[in-house]
Amino acid sequence: MLRRFAQVVFILTVLVDDIRSQRSSQDFGDGEMVYSCAGGQALFPWEAELGANEVIVHITWTFQGVFSTVTMATFSHHALFVSEDYEDRVQQVGITGIVLSKLTAQDTGNYSVELSAHNSSSFFFTTIRHATLQVGDKLMAVDHRVRASQLAEAQRDDVGRWSVALACGHFTHLTQPPFKVEWTAPSGDTVPSTRYEDGHFILVLSNPVKGGNYTCSLPQLFVKDACADDMAAREGRTEDTVMVDETKARVSLLEAHVVSLLEENRDLQNTVDTLKTVDDRTSHRLEDIQDTLDKEVSGRKAADTNTSRTLGSLDDRLQNEISVLKATDTNVSHILSSLEVTLQNETTVREMADTNTSRILGSLKDTLDKVVSGRKAADTNTSRILVSLKDTLEKEVSGLKAADLNTCRELASLEMKLENVGKQTKDLSGSGFSFNARLSSNTKFNPGKKKLQWDQVILNKGSAYDPNTGFFTAPVNGLYFFALTTRSGTSFAADAEIMAGNVRVCRLDSNVKPDVGSCQGAIELSKDQQVWVQSFEQQTSFEASHSTFSGFLYTFPLDCTGMVTPWYGFDATLSSNANVASNARTLQWDWAIFDKGRAYDPDTGIFTAPLSGLYFFAVNTRSPTQKANVDIMADDVRVCRIYSKRRNDAGSCQGAVELSKGQRVWVQSYGTDNSYRASSSTFTGFLYTHSLDCADLTTQPSIFNVRLSSNKNITSTILWDEVILNHGQAYNPSTGSFTAPVSGQYFFAVTTSSYKEYVYANIMAGDVKVCRVEAPDRSDASSCRGAVHLCKGQQVWVELMHKPMPFFLGEDSSFTGFLIQADSD
Repeated sequence: MLRRFAQVVFILTVLVDDIRSQRSSQDFGDGEMVYSCAGGQALFPWEAELGANEVIVHITWTFQGVFSTVTMATFSHHALFVSEDYEDRVQQVGITGIVLSKLTAQDTGNYSVELSAHNSSSFFFTTIRHATLQVGDKLMAVDHRVRASQLAEAQRDDVGRWSVALACGHFTHLTQPPFKVEWTAPSGDTVPSTRYEDGHFILVLSNPVKGGNYTCSLPQLFVKDACADDMAAREGRTEDTVMVDETKARVSLLEAHVVSLLEENRDLQNTVDTLKTVDDRTSHRLEDIQDTLDKEVSGRKAADTNTSRTLGSLDDRLQNEISVLKATDTNVSHILSSLEVTLQNETTVREMADTNTSRILGSLKDTLDKVVSGRKAADTNTSRILVSLKDTLEKEVSGLKAADLNTCRELASLEMKLENVGKQTKDLSGSGFSFNARLSSNTKFNPGKKKLQWDQVILNKGSAYDPNTGFFTAPVNGLYFFALTTRSGTSFAADAEIMAGNVRVCRLDSNVKPDVGSCQGAIELSKDQQVWVQSFEQQTSFEASHSTFSGFLYTFPLDCTGMVTPWYGFDATLSSNANVASNARTLQWDWAIFDKGRAYDPDTGIFTAPLSGLYFFAVNTRSPTQKANVDIMADDVRVCRIYSKRRNDAGSCQGAVELSKGQRVWVQSYGTDNSYRASSSTFTGFLYTHSLDCADLTTQPSIFNVRLSSNKNITSTILWDEVILNHGQAYNPSTGSFTAPVSGQYFFAVTTSSYKEYVYANIMAGDVKVCRVEAPDRSDASSCRGAVHLCKGQQVWVELMHKPMPFFLGEDSSFTGFLIQADSD
C-alpha cells in the first residue's frame, strides 16, 4: 500500500557529505552506473526540464530486481507517496531525482523514473530515465581481498613495444570502479595503473624491466569507496605484493618478440605469395586481351571488305527486282483471265462428285448390315465366356473364405498389441515429464569438463530433474527434447554441451565475448538414462540471469481415431566443417545422431514429411572464421532464420510449421561467405501431432510460429504480426500474447535479430521469467527457450527490458511455442 509521505516537492539540503563518489545532475545521463555500500545511501540525480506551460501529471520511481519489479514511490496531485517497503528510505531530490538510504545487497538492480506531463494544448508526453545500482556489503573484490599478479603473456605498451604487465584485482564492479589503486615499485616510487580491464587494474612496466617487489594497494582515500572496513585494512586485504624476476621477465619479452616476428613473417610470406599469384594472373590476362584485340581488328577489316561487296550485290538485285515487277504487272492480267476459266471447270467437276458420293453411301449401308450380323454371332461366344468366368469366380470365393479365417486370427493378435500400446500411451499421457531450470548465481570453471548444477527450478513436472546434481533421469523409454541457453562474460566464453551418456546432443560454442547463445536437440532415451550439461575444456563462465536448461518427454501423438501415430524425429550434425560461398545452398547434415522413423535423409540433408501434420524444427550454427547464417525452409516457406554480421559467432532459431505428406524441409545458407563448424552445428525436428481439427480429441493441439513482417522499432511488448502457423488460435497478433487454452506444460522459444543497437528481452508468463535473450552487440542474433506450467487463461509474451527508447528489431526475429502436455483432470 502506498502512503502519503510529503507534500509538493521534498527538498534535501545536505547530501554531499553522506553520498561520496556520486555524479552531479549535470553529467548524470540515462543508463548511468551507481556504486554504494551496504548501510549507506545512493543518489540518482535525474533532472527533468519542463517548459513554462508544462504541468506534471505523475512521476513513478521503479526498482527492477532479478525476479520482480516494484514501484518504490509515486508523485501525483502535488503529493509524494512512498510504498510501505521503502518508507523512511526514499527522499525526493528536485523534481525527478531520489536518494535511497539504508542500502543492502538486495538493492542491487535497475532503477527508473517515469515522468508524465502535458502542455497548454493538452498534449501528453512521457520521459523515462534509467540507472543501475550495485551495492557491496564487503570489499568489492573476489574473496573480499586485493590480489596482485603477473600476467602470463607479455603485453604491448602504448607505442607497440612488448612489455611485462601486472594485474591488481579481481574487483567485482560491473564497470570501472569509482576509485583507483596505487602501485609501489621496488625503488619506492608510486606509479599509476596503465588501464582497467575485466575487473583488474593493469600496470605495464617500462623497459628495461626492473626486478623486485611491486605492491598494489587501495589508497586510504578510496577504502570506503571499495566498501572495505577497518578490519580489512588491518588484516592487509587492501593491498598485495607480486615478485617480478628480472631475468625471466626479459626472457618472456624475447619470446613474445620472436613469436610476433614469426607471425609477421608468415603474413609477409602470404602477401608475397598472393602478389605473385595476382601478377601471374594479370600477365595471362593481358596476353588474352592482346590476342582478343588482334582478332577483333582482323575481323573488323574483313567485315568492311565484305560490307562493300554486299552493298554492290544488293544494288544489282534491286535493279533486277524492278524489272521483274514491271513484267509481273503484264502477267497478272493474263493470270486473272486464266483463273476465271479454271473456276468454271471446278464447278462442273463438283457436280460430278456429288453423283459419286450417293453411290458410295449405298455401298456403306450394305457393309453395315454385314457387321450387325457378325456382332450377333459374337454375342453367342460372349455368353459362353461369362459362364466360364462364373465358375472361376466361385473357386476364388472359396479360397478367400479360407484366407478370411487366417486374417481374423491376425486381426485378433494385432488388437492385443494395440491394446498394450494404448495402455503405454495412457500411462505416458497421464503423467508428462518436463523441466526448466536456471543457475542461482554466476558460475566460472577452470579448464576441464565440469558439470553444471542448475539449482533454481522454474518447472519440474514429474520430478525427473534433480537440482542437487543437475541431472535429468529418463523416467520411461521415449523421445525427448532438450534446450540450453547461456551468456558469457567479457573475459571468458560460455561454451557448453548437452550430453546423454557418451552421446553429445548439441554443443554451444562462441568465440565472441560477451555473447548469448543457444543449442537444442531431440534424442531417444532408455529408462534411467541420464542427461546433463557440461562445460568445455577451456576456461568458461556462465551468467545466472541468462542461462537456462530445459527439456521434456515427447508423448505418443494420436490421430483423430485415437490410434497411435508412429514416432518421427531426428537430430543430425555435420561430419566436417563446411565453407559455403553462395546463397541458398542446401547444407548436408550427413551425421545422424538419431533418425526415428527414417524420414530424414543424411545423404541430401532433407527431411520428408511421412504424414500430414504439425512439425517443429530447430537449427544452431557456429562459424569458425566467417558468418554462419541460415534459413530453415519448408518448400517456399521460411520457418526461421539465423542472421548475424558478427564473425566467430554462435546462433540458433526454431519454429513450427504445418506440412502435407511428402513436403520437404531443409536448411540452406543465407547470404554469401558463410562457414559452419561441425562440432557446434545441429539440425533437429519432430512430428508434433498428426491430429488436425479432431472434434473427438479431449485436448486439441495448440502450437504457433510468428515473426515480424518487417524491421520495426519496438518499445515494450513485441507484436509479432506475421503468422506462419497458429493452430488452435491461441496466439493474438493484435496484442502479441499467447493465451493458454488449457492448464498444462508449455514450451516457448524466441529469436531476436538486432540491427542498430543492443537488444534485451524476456519471455514472460505473468510475473515468471521463462528465459532471457540478449544481443550484446549490434547486428547480432540471439535466442532462448524454456518450459513453463500455465493455468488456463494465463498469458505469455516477449517483453523488452532496460531501455526506454525503441529497439530496432529485424524481420529475422521470431517467436514460437506449443502445448507439451495438458494437466489430467
